[in-house]
Amino acid sequence: MIRTATLLAAAIAVLTPSVSQAQPSKAGAYVAKEQMAEACGSRKRAKAASDAFQEKDLTGDGRPDLLVNHRKIRCAKKRKNERCGPKNCTIQIYVRTKRGLLKPAFEVLANDAKISGGEKPTIIITSSLGTGKVRWDGKSFGQ
Repeated sequence: MIRTATLLAAAIAVLTPSVSQAQPSKAGAYVAKEQMAEACGSRKRAKAASDAFQEKDLTGDGRPDLLVNHRKIRCAKKRKNERCGPKNCTIQIYVRTKRGLLKPAFEVLANDAKISGGEKPTIIITSSLGTGKVRWDGKSFGQ
């Protein structure tokens, strides 16, 4: 009996996804498909790295917002990502509304963006011009 319970617990642990493998929200998945199609002409031609779309509370309101990093989206057949230039790509931040939708709140051309920890995280943006930081001030993202 104990052996059966142990095997069942092990099977459940293997089949249950960890937090890092969480599925995106419906709104996040919609924005991801929209941005992949915009970048490559069709979402079928696009492949996104696991960190291309990051849902995390960036405003401190307890709701997950979305950071989109176009540098992490690749187009098939050597097609150019339309949201990238020779040195930088579009980085976008969408904030979650009270109704659960995502609305655009910030956009910049950059090489990369990293989210720091904290209740209201800082987004560290690296571009060909240097490194900068933005943070939610209650109304918008600013330095």
